[in-house]
Amino acid sequence: MNEASFYRCLADGTRLAVLHHLAREGPASVSQLADATDQEQSNLSHHLAELRDCGLAVADREGKRRLYRLAHPRLADLLEEGAWLVDHIEASDPEACRAEGCC
Repeated sequence: MNEASFYRCLADGTRLAVLHHLAREGPASVSQLADATDQEQSNLSHHLAELRDCGLAVADREGKRRLYRLAHPRLADLLEEGAWLVDHIEASDPEACRAEGCC
């Protein structure tokens, strides 16, 4: 995967919400992630497959269920830095985030 593909995988609100949840709370099942993100399990399963395909999340079997986790611990750092940057860009220049789809 190249860097542009990596960032495309992150460019979805649901996938970001899942990754942020996994970074904060650790491994979680599909039902836990569905509750945390207010998504239907069927829709969430699609996003989880995308995250697995991109190499951002890993699913481990625990009995009959799968627990999803971040594929690499440094991904949590990237998510934290990204959230910090968005907050600070918006705070330093409110006009910078007026375009639809920005910030």
